[in-house]
Amino acid sequence: MQLYQKLFLASLVMTIVPMFALGYIYYTNFVGLIENEMRKSYEQMVNQYVESINFRVGIYKNLLNGVVQNTTIQELFAGHTTEDDVLATSRNVGREIRALLSGNPVRRDIDIMLYPALGNITPDGRYIFDVQQLKGYSWFEPAKAGVVIIEYIRGRQNRAVLTIVMPIYDLVGGNFQVIIGYARIDIHTDVLFNLGGTIFSEYGNGIIVHNSGGRQVFANIGTTESLIQFATDSFRPPHTQILNFNGGRSIVVNHPLEMINSGGTFVFSYNDVYKEIAENGIFILVVFIITVLASLCFSILFSLSFSRRITRLVDKMSKVGDGDFSLNDTTDDGDEIHVLDHNFNQMTQKLKKSINDLYVSQLERRTAELVALQSQINPHFLYNTLESIGSIASVNNIGIISDMCEQLGAIFRYNICTDNNELVALEEEINLIDNYISLQKIRFGDSINVFFNIQEDVKEYKVPRFILQPIVENVFHHGYNIRRGKCCIEVSTAVTSNILTIRVQDDGIGIPAKRLRELLEYMNNNSKQNLNDWHHKSIGLKNVNVRIKLAYGNEYGVSITSKVDMGTLVTVSLPLKGGHDDV
Repeated sequence: MQLYQKLFLASLVMTIVPMFALGYIYYTNFVGLIENEMRKSYEQMVNQYVESINFRVGIYKNLLNGVVQNTTIQELFAGHTTEDDVLATSRNVGREIRALLSGNPVRRDIDIMLYPALGNITPDGRYIFDVQQLKGYSWFEPAKAGVVIIEYIRGRQNRAVLTIVMPIYDLVGGNFQVIIGYARIDIHTDVLFNLGGTIFSEYGNGIIVHNSGGRQVFANIGTTESLIQFATDSFRPPHTQILNFNGGRSIVVNHPLEMINSGGTFVFSYNDVYKEIAENGIFILVVFIITVLASLCFSILFSLSFSRRITRLVDKMSKVGDGDFSLNDTTDDGDEIHVLDHNFNQMTQKLKKSINDLYVSQLERRTAELVALQSQINPHFLYNTLESIGSIASVNNIGIISDMCEQLGAIFRYNICTDNNELVALEEEINLIDNYISLQKIRFGDSINVFFNIQEDVKEYKVPRFILQPIVENVFHHGYNIRRGKCCIEVSTAVTSNILTIRVQDDGIGIPAKRLRELLEYMNNNSKQNLNDWHHKSIGLKNVNVRIKLAYGNEYGVSITSKVDMGTLVTVSLPLKGGHDDV
């Protein structure tokens, strides 16, 4: 596949895929926006509907208050006036109730019933009923205590009604705590919810009402398990949710009906949302198709233009790959490809120069290595020379020179050991520093005191070569001041938790805190800071520390503590791995 084809596919993907993604996001946001608008509209309808229900219930309560406070009914129920004729009593009560209902918009489809509590009035079966009939209801006991009851029951003709019961107090006689009867009004739920002509009577819409006990008391729409579960939560503050219902989606609003101790679930079909989406979908589709066609044209033109310039640059690279470094022509468009072409030309020239420089530098480095090798002194030559000096000194009875040659020869012999074994017995390291200190005592005399506190059971442990001599050497370079007189050095060992610890401690001049920090940083962090004379004189310590860490891990190595005028303690920690075989 050629470059322009790849560019065409890439640009096509880079335009079409984002367009599809943006189209999907736009569509999703558009649907969400329509849903939110419809939710708000439906929630506003529900709020208005609930206000209408509350208004109607308020009318019913006011009507019932008028009944319980009616003077004629008060006097009859309190026994202040007597009616021997049942029909006369019924007519009087009926006249008062009709007068209260006259002109009232809710007078139809309701039943008003009175229950005298003193037993002084004979029931007529129309307006006046025996109070014993109320005793079968669970709410009668609270009603006797003076509580206004609002409950759903089955009324006359077995119709579902909302009943409101109020106690009648003896207001005429001034006995405000005495209940002389009960007034009851039954409102048919079909009338109460007044569905005719509202949006809730349309197909797919409806209402479900639950009482305070969670029992469904009214519904004009079929239910499902998910809808019932959502509807039983209708006593919470108003909230809305989209549910799958009756083979489609519905917007369901829960709203408490507080004045009638109920919760309402209002179901709205999703058809209105689909209608809004369909009306705008055609326009969105047309815009999308036009945009896709424009993107295709742009992708083709861009791919052809871009690929020609890239092809020229590839040809130049091929020539450089064949060894032709004399290319200088560049494109003239001034964009990133021009910058790339220009930089490639510069890189070609620099590469040519680097190849020449590298060849020259390799020749110079090899020459320097030969000179350095030629300038090295063979340790075997030094050892043999010392042996000759020692023999001459012994023949001429110059004991001190003979001893020095013997001790220095032992050090050289230890250094040029050819067994290629990095590990030696700890005892050999102790002997090495003993010879080294003996040489130094010849120089400094009795001002140097050395104490060895080496446990016998650790002398055969294997340790890396030359880990103690550089530490002892540092005592004489940094710790000992000839003007202070004597200097004590103690070399000791200890074994704790499978770790061999070797301590070299002196009572010399110590190391200043700043210098100590620099030294530790140089040893542990590969610092390249300028330590003046500490730098080149502490290479031995750094070498020991690095060798131990490389061999055993970063948790082992060399640590240093020091105080000015009190001395220095250098601690070497090594792991015990295999008893006397190795450390």
